[in-house]
Amino acid sequence: MKFSIITPIYNMALSLDKSIQSVLAQSFTDWELLIVDNCSTDHPDEIVKRYSDDKRIRLLSIDEKDRSKARNHGIANSNGDYITFLDADDTLHEDYLKTYAAIFENAQNVITFSDLILIKDDEKISWSKSKYSGLHKLEYCLNYGNMAFAAPTELFDKFKFEGQTGEDRHLLARASEFYELHFTRRPYYNYFDHVKIETREQFLEGKDMNLQSLKDIYNNLEENYSFNYPYQKALFEMFIKSFYVAMSLKYKKEAGEILKELPHPFSVRSFVMYIKAGLYFILK
Repeated sequence: MKFSIITPIYNMALSLDKSIQSVLAQSFTDWELLIVDNCSTDHPDEIVKRYSDDKRIRLLSIDEKDRSKARNHGIANSNGDYITFLDADDTLHEDYLKTYAAIFENAQNVITFSDLILIKDDEKISWSKSKYSGLHKLEYCLNYGNMAFAAPTELFDKFKFEGQTGEDRHLLARASEFYELHFTRRPYYNYFDHVKIETREQFLEGKDMNLQSLKDIYNNLEENYSFNYPYQKALFEMFIKSFYVAMSLKYKKEAGEILKELPHPFSVRSFVMYIKAGLYFILK
């Protein structure tokens, strides 16, 4: 059993070394690390050269500043039986791969998730526990899924990453129809909580991609399944989150566009009732 770890990088050379060190420290040693540079200007190749003696570490590059294409390129050049991901500014617990390997030995057709340790200012601030209990798996993937997951390589032959924001959740949502979900119930991924800046352009691109992804999922479910409550709830929550992000960024026009995109089991009236039932937001 071999793992391919895909690390897209864009101008994160200063933190790359600690990420690589966390991979080298893995107790499970049958892995390869594919670092995919998407137009960095801070020379991550100089960091990777320090590890040139370890043939498990490879540097690839693409000519676009596109995180999804970087991931897809890494996957296309991988040789592992299972794929997982590591952001260039995050680190792995030493038993991350060992834990996943034990799970995959007993369950083949699964997507496995690790809980997260959230780190801010180099101090562990919280343990982000999985919120899957009691949720439909589509609901989890759309609204709670995180980047600390691993899956069989063949999953990525069927499903590709798309877009610049939320690409993990949208891929997982599409794949969840065909794969079961498994959780470590322990945190094996260290997520460094830097300030995340969302520009208008990033939001608009993410909004369009979110809505198209939701429409695709909706149409597929409507065609193949009775469109029952869990599916409605999962999609509805995603629309609500997009609406809230738009309002928080003062994009009232875009928020209105999101409302117009609600598919036919939903309505503006039910949307408002849902908010009144327990989701409160101050429109300024």
